[in-house]
Amino acid sequence: MRLIANSNGSLKHDYTHSTEQETKEYIADKNPRIMKFPLDEAVKVKLATNLDKKNLFLIESDVKKQMCIINFNYFDLIKDPNLVDKALESALKLGYNPSRLLFTFPDGRYNKEVLNSLIEKHNMLAEKGISSCFEGCTMEEAIKYNTESRKLVDNINNLEIDGEKLSNLEKFAVLYRFVADRYFRENEEDRMRSRNYIATFTGEYAVCVGFSELLTALCDECGVIVADQYLFIGDKDEFIHTKLHNHKNNLVYIDDPKYKVNGIYIADATLDAKAPDHDILMEYFLIPASDLKNAHEDNVFHLTEYEDYKDSHLRLQQYDNFFSGENTSFEFLSNIETIILKRLKEKEEIKNMYSPTSTLSKEERQEVIKTLFIKERENFDTLFTNPSTIDFKTMRKVAKVVEKAEEKLFGRKNDILKATKDYAIEFDADGKVEACYCAFNPNTSKSWVANMIQEYKNPPKKEGNNIKL
Repeated sequence: MRLIANSNGSLKHDYTHSTEQETKEYIADKNPRIMKFPLDEAVKVKLATNLDKKNLFLIESDVKKQMCIINFNYFDLIKDPNLVDKALESALKLGYNPSRLLFTFPDGRYNKEVLNSLIEKHNMLAEKGISSCFEGCTMEEAIKYNTESRKLVDNINNLEIDGEKLSNLEKFAVLYRFVADRYFRENEEDRMRSRNYIATFTGEYAVCVGFSELLTALCDECGVIVADQYLFIGDKDEFIHTKLHNHKNNLVYIDDPKYKVNGIYIADATLDAKAPDHDILMEYFLIPASDLKNAHEDNVFHLTEYEDYKDSHLRLQQYDNFFSGENTSFEFLSNIETIILKRLKEKEEIKNMYSPTSTLSKEERQEVIKTLFIKERENFDTLFTNPSTIDFKTMRKVAKVVEKAEEKLFGRKNDILKATKDYAIEFDADGKVEACYCAFNPNTSKSWVANMIQEYKNPPKKEGNNIKL
């Protein structure tokens, strides 16, 4: 049978999947890995015909001998990982046999502190003979991710190239290529594993959700402001504001004085992921949102959320919760609001309001947040529609640093722009540009790839010994 832990640790029956068939279908669809547990017993629970829903445990006497799966609400769990202990106490008081309990931790993007806590909870449960697992990845993968991703993040944050630490643009380039350095593979038997950032990090399966959420998780740890976002892609004539095809990539805010780059961009590591016929590409690396309308017709992106967001009302209560940590409803915010709030979180006005010495009331805090949010939203609209141009000249400078960084971090040495150039430009026997391909119209696009194509098609003219740029 399936029970759900309340925020206080008490348990309630999951009426949504109360019958044997519903439970089987839910488990098989949500997480077929749980099938390794003795579910034949778990689903053979019969509820008493006169079950009083006000008393959730008026169930047949032999129920407590069956396998019991305990689920948690993600938002309750990241707010209080000790909810596991409280739910265990409730289950034992109700008479469930520890050997017949299975705790499942829901999918979600956990920060390192919460992930550490859940791994500790897993060990605590194991000592008591109780099984536990994550919905979208194995516990072994979670432990491996927790160890290896921390090492990667620390190495990137502390890395120095030519005596300088990596700038935000350089950090993002390193992380983007790290995430794109895997093949697009669906796991047909367990689709959730292809869509889980931990399984994507450690395993061999990944689709767009895994790529984008892993990129966000690693960027969060490295101080780069990123949000994963859903977009819809399809033909212009057949696919407008529908979910016929869906996709997920990232919205990225880059403020990098070193390269004079300041703006909000689209990044798509899924489409740039390595494939059998090419290495990692950079074609969808930090493209201006305005370029989306210039995409080829078979790959049209619809930023429907941005259109809806423009007319949305302020949600001050949720914004306040984002900074105070009182609850986690901010996870329901749009990717655009998340970018703005992550930027605001760095401001001293916000930090001071939530310091232990602050005397502001909740209402006063919300007024300050409202003022700052509206101003930041105006800045966002400017940066979103008119970001700093990242041209080929800038990319060559970034590439030199990233190549050195990759050699130190991963022991690989290569020209990181070569794969994209070879993919986008074809040369004839005389070395002249014979054809070129770009995901966006190279004559109207502001992406660095379009700029590269134009530079190769129209090389700078030589004047004597000098090159006229």
